[in-house]
Amino acid sequence: MTRIGQDAQIRLVDEHGEDVADGKVGELLLRGANLFAGYWNDPQATAESMKGGWYHTGDLMQRGEDSELLFVGRKKDIITREGRVSIPARGAAPVEPSTVKRLDIRPCTN
Repeated sequence: MTRIGQDAQIRLVDEHGEDVADGKVGELLLRGANLFAGYWNDPQATAESMKGGWYHTGDLMQRGEDSELLFVGRKKDIITREGRVSIPARGAAPVEPSTVKRLDIRPCTN
């Protein structure tokens, strides 16, 4: 778990909700006092995304050196065939994690 700001926390988890090691891809979860309470007039979408006090973004990230986060793709866009995982770009061939944009998100050291 990493703190971002005073009250916000993030986690990267696998498909079982377990924290992933640095360098591994996981879904980005958020928790904090400044997070929205749910989707307007859509309790089903809220229930699907808010689990155990964490907001499941559907974004797949990888934590690299110095705790920087690398956006890899969207969870709904994953294709698994014969044990190989592909994350296709819209209308393009699968994108390797090394080719996507790095996000400048760093943990607080409070």
